[in-house]
Amino acid sequence: MTSAANAVGGAKRGPRNGGVDKEQILAAAREEFALHDYKGTTMRSVARRAGCDAKLIHYYFGSKDELFAEAISQVMESLQIAQWWISQAAEGGGGGTQVLRQLLNFVETNESGPAYVAMVRALSSEEQVRQMFLDRISSRVALPTFTSLGLDQVPVRMNLMTTQLLGLISVRYIMKFEPLASMPRDEVAALVGPTLDRYMSPDLFTK
Repeated sequence: MTSAANAVGGAKRGPRNGGVDKEQILAAAREEFALHDYKGTTMRSVARRAGCDAKLIHYYFGSKDELFAEAISQVMESLQIAQWWISQAAEGGGGGTQVLRQLLNFVETNESGPAYVAMVRALSSEEQVRQMFLDRISSRVALPTFTSLGLDQVPVRMNLMTTQLLGLISVRYIMKFEPLASMPRDEVAALVGPTLDRYMSPDLFTK
């Protein structure tokens, strides 16, 4: 009877979720990536941690690459970098130091910080995932921010910003180069922040 009803209604049902939603899957994925990195994490291991069928993860995200890209993009969005810069611009600029302080505080004090570092590590070696991540950040964070601020040369600015943000995370938390690795967060933010401000300057390409 159920099969007949489905055939008549034409409704396509997804896999049973056991009460697990997308946010819970993403949270489980971040934990798995933090513990096992990208290569050591599987859809099945994420499903076990989330308490759902692996088919549900495929249903929502399609592949491990997509799941990974969405997980790290969501972390970046949660930092509200775009909102920070737009609000700082309205007050005369200088948001780079604040944004970096927020990012470093997140990495070192938030429970998702280790997952974020693990994800940054994977971006350096997984080309397809890296492109997915950049596409998401471009459309969800960079483009809205640059457009709101009336800035030109968006792709170049985004590349420069990515170099600073991901490069800093890599050097401080992955390669752990001294003395940068052990410098106080506020000091690092104060040193690197003005460089980010320069990349966000309307006059960047006229000097």
